Amino acid sequence: MNLISILFPQTVFKTTSKFSGEIKVIDHAFSRRLVVGGLTQSGGILPRLWEKTLRQIPKPKSQILNILVLGLGGGTVAEVVSKKWPEAKIVGVEIDPVMIDIGKKYFSLDNIKNLEIIIADAITYVNNQLFDLIIVDLYKGYKVEKRIKNTAFLQKLGQILAKNGVVIFNVISSQNNDFEAKNFLDKLHLIFKDIFWKRIIVNDIFFCAKAINTKGGELSMAKKKKKKRR
Repeated sequence: MNLISILFPQTVFKTTSKFSGEIKVIDHAFSRRLVVGGLTQSGGILPRLWEKTLRQIPKPKSQILNILVLGLGGGTVAEVVSKKWPEAKIVGVEIDPVMIDIGKKYFSLDNIKNLEIIIADAITYVNNQLFDLIIVDLYKGYKVEKRIKNTAFLQKLGQILAKNGVVIFNVISSQNNDFEAKNFLDKLHLIFKDIFWKRIIVNDIFFCAKAINTKGGELSMAKKKKKKRR
């Protein structure tokens, strides 16, 4: 990163792929971003967004041992969860091998501890392992992967979620966001017992679980939300 990039955005790499379309790596103001279709998908403010998001999970560190990231991209999510739970094993699934190559070259993706990289379609990826934390972060530019709303996909997530595990969906806010969010919530309630929806920065984050353990015993996310409001 040079002096010019501190003052003005500098594109240090640019390419296209059949999965992601136009991809750029941009340096600006001491920050590096992976931009796809005009949307930052790694770097930039995303570490802060995910740090805020993970703080919402009311679970002790020792219980997060296996993590699945659907939509690995340049690796920001994997890096944040690796720092928070350094002993956890992480499986990152990404459909685009070009994104993986860029992640390794420009975002130190291959330096993330305990990360296994799988190149596959995250929607159809099959893994019979149980996960304590599943993160669904599937985008192509500003477009959220529509298939995350499919009942079969949601059912599969429920099947591989550990008893006290949590699934997190990251959905970017839009002009008709409330309608989209409520529609998505209706589908989530068909699969998961507890749902907690929170807007963090400009993203809608959906937390889904069967049950959440806290210091005082079992507490659903819905009850946790009400308790905070008192």
